Amino acid sequence: MRGANIMSIFFHFILFFVIFIIVLELFFHRLLKNKDKDIKGRKLNIFGILMELDDLTILALAVLIVRFLFLIFSLIDSNNVSEVHLLILTIFAVVYTVASRNIKNLFIEGVSTVAMYFGLVCTRLLYGYIIDVRVEWYVVLGIVLLFLFILFYSLFFLLRNINEVVGKSNYVRRIRNEEKDD
Repeated sequence: MRGANIMSIFFHFILFFVIFIIVLELFFHRLLKNKDKDIKGRKLNIFGILMELDDLTILALAVLIVRFLFLIFSLIDSNNVSEVHLLILTIFAVVYTVASRNIKNLFIEGVSTVAMYFGLVCTRLLYGYIIDVRVEWYVVLGIVLLFLFILFYSLFFLLRNINEVVGKSNYVRRIRNEEKDD
């Protein structure tokens, strides 16, 4: 039964991830279709961040984004939160730390992972209270506030880690130095 639960989580997450990628692709296709030169310059700045990145840095960025999407998926499907989620979030944290070549941040990533998992478990418990006992307005408010807290907490770590990883890039450092000189 445990293996079926793990496979169910992976299947639903992969389905969620594929739908997200299709929506993202359609959004960027629409954005790139626009011929406005001002937008074209901004697009070059946005996509230019990914220039000259090595494979481990790209892996670190991919793991960060997939971890964030997994957390969003887990919040949406919080009735099925289990220890498997902690394991998956821990694997993401370790892979990111190794790929970003910053082992000193392993403790911070571990604490962040435990905090995210604890938030997911609290959300699951509150959902269980609503389903098993009764719907109370303060419990619903607690779920909404907890959902927003986890969302902003994970978004903060996502953006902080992306800034840390991309900031090490030679291309980004060169652009920053050129902007300082101007």
